[in-house]
Amino acid sequence: MDPSVAASYYRWSKDIDNSLRMVDEALRNDESYDDNYALVGRAQIYIQKKKFDLAQNDVDRVFKNNPDFAPAITTQGFLYNEKGEFKKGLEFSDKAKKNWPNNWRPFNIAGDALVGLERGDEAELAYIETIKRNPSWWLSYDEIATFHIKRKRLDLAEEAFHKGLGKFPDNAILLRHYAEFLLGSNRNEQALNYLIKAYKIEPQNIKVWISFLRVDEFKNEPIVSEIKKMALEKIK
Repeated sequence: MDPSVAASYYRWSKDIDNSLRMVDEALRNDESYDDNYALVGRAQIYIQKKKFDLAQNDVDRVFKNNPDFAPAITTQGFLYNEKGEFKKGLEFSDKAKKNWPNNWRPFNIAGDALVGLERGDEAELAYIETIKRNPSWWLSYDEIATFHIKRKRLDLAEEAFHKGLGKFPDNAILLRHYAEFLLGSNRNEQALNYLIKAYKIEPQNIKVWISFLRVDEFKNEPIVSEIKKMALEKIK
């Protein structure tokens, strides 16, 4: 497998050590075409680890190679947002839109920046555009749905959950959060279906257990009996 592709695979699998190892391999080999992608991927890992100076160094290296490299522009916006420099994050999201108009990332970064700037109505529009472009990261659907729920835009929240689960049907977190959303709307029967699926995917997930146990209507479900037995075993 190409080292930069392998680095991306490991990062998506949350195997950060191997992802960083493959980035180093990509940068060491004689093929320069993948260096920018490898550097951007490593910068994003550093951002998630709050190692902002290291992330900036990698982004700067990419800009020296190609100042119009769209993934680096969005990563720079992501970096500014994570540092709380939301005006700069918004500037780079606007720049990224010009280079990458059909990609979801510039709009997601714009939404995050606008939330930081307390410009909620504009953030909502940015997130609507994000969802239209089918994000490739499950967390974006979850965070955008949460944003809409806080603003009581339940139709938009449900759309985000639907699209997210369409793309990531086996993501237990999305399943549980959508079930909780349905419970909050008194749609318990629908919620039960999603909780059962989340349970089958992650039967040891205590948060899924709690979602089942807190609803009196579910107390006679066979799965609830299983959960209670496992909970007692853990206590012992």
